[in-house]
Amino acid sequence: MLSHTIEMISDRLLAQLMRQRRLHEQAERSCKGILCSDCQKHPKQKIHLAISEQRPLILILPAFPAKSANREKTLSEKPDRGEIMGLENLNQLCKDMSAIYQPGVKLIICSGKADSRR
Repeated sequence: MLSHTIEMISDRLLAQLMRQRRLHEQAERSCKGILCSDCQKHPKQKIHLAISEQRPLILILPAFPAKSANREKTLSEKPDRGEIMGLENLNQLCKDMSAIYQPGVKLIICSGKADSRR
């Protein structure tokens, strides 16, 4: 793949990710958002490498909020509307990114605890 094509695809994928980014309000005041070179550097390197190697882009989301296993702390064992909306948003992000980059995107969601009954 040509380097300018890799660069163009990397920029488009990074823009998709950066639009989904949420910051603490204090960080938001000091960051240039989507244009922040400090925030772009590491993910852009990883995206660029995956594209250069023509492999799926792997995204890892640590500590995605999940329903407590303790039934006393929840109304139902089923996902609530906030959880559903969050997963729908992540699913759409993966679809949008896969439309840009054909090897696709794999999202791995890591929960915060192995046993959240406490």
